[in-house]
Amino acid sequence: MELSGKANHTKAYQMVFDCKATTAKTNVSRMLTNANVRKYLTRARARVSRALEMTKEEILYEYMNLGKSNIAGYYKDDGGLKSMGELTVEQQLAIHSIEVDEHEYKNKKGKKGVTRKVKLRLHTKKGALDSLAKIKGMMKPDVEEAAKSFARVIEETATLLGIIDGKSKGKLPEPTEGKDAG
Repeated sequence: MELSGKANHTKAYQMVFDCKATTAKTNVSRMLTNANVRKYLTRARARVSRALEMTKEEILYEYMNLGKSNIAGYYKDDGGLKSMGELTVEQQLAIHSIEVDEHEYKNKKGKKGVTRKVKLRLHTKKGALDSLAKIKGMMKPDVEEAAKSFARVIEETATLLGIIDGKSKGKLPEPTEGKDAG
């Protein structure tokens, strides 16, 4: 989740450095103007973007499939499960897991047989519907979670730049004039 807005950056900074909001706001502003921090954040965002490799439209399509999934569509009229070949791609993508339990038995006449119990689980609709509601603006985004995410980025950046070393107590070094570390 990408953070935008000074309030979220400030909250994330406070989570990492345990300081007052005014201190966090000042230091976040300074930190975000630091060329090394900007370069690191740009690379981190690019790395995450490459790792995800899904467009907004693809993500929305997946959410829509999960939100519209219906367990009834996986059964035949006689009550048996449809084979994977009988399911649409969208139905296949909505499947979380399939468990098959087989048990051998002997009937009264001594004839052997096998009973099969199949459990079909779909991905949860609630999560998909919650996400769709956020996308549609029906729910407020989880600012707390976004701040935590950005806090991890700040902490990692600060560690890489040697800001967090156990002695600095969360204070950023003074920026150097005229030097662009690159």
